[in-house]
Amino acid sequence: MKRKILIIIIFLIAVINIMMVAQYCHLYNIQEQTVKINNKIYNGGGNRSESQEMQILKLVNEAREKEGLQPLKYNDKVAAVAQLRADEMNKNKYFEHERPNHTSWVTAYQELGVDYTIAAENIARGFSQPETVVAAWMVSEGHRKNILNPRIEYMGIGISGYYYAQEFIKP
Repeated sequence: MKRKILIIIIFLIAVINIMMVAQYCHLYNIQEQTVKINNKIYNGGGNRSESQEMQILKLVNEAREKEGLQPLKYNDKVAAVAQLRADEMNKNKYFEHERPNHTSWVTAYQELGVDYTIAAENIARGFSQPETVVAAWMVSEGHRKNILNPRIEYMGIGISGYYYAQEFIKP
């Protein structure tokens, strides 16, 4: 009898924990996205031994290669801009290309002293895996255009919580 009661208590604790996580995800609009492109389903997974940023670079370069484009190089200065943008969005719980101080996203480049002749930005939220965020960007016309821009040479990724910033430049 005591064993059955213990099992019921453990079960109830598990149910309560699941409900609390579900409530948290609902409050903060956190959800894993499943995206289907050309009959291939992207729903997370990923190589845990490789950073999410490098996984995104790899996936972006695979998409570029399929289009006959040169691969992008990862740039730490551009990544610092991307991380600043992701941190801003996560800290302030907003999702915009405009910054919290109501200036354009490109002012982050100026703030960090990163020069460019061409710059572009992709942002995303609510994803937890590189495969799903890249898949979502690739089905969005504007985001796809940035990823496949033949004039872009460098990319940086910033991830803060469930907020992603993908920055691109040509010096």
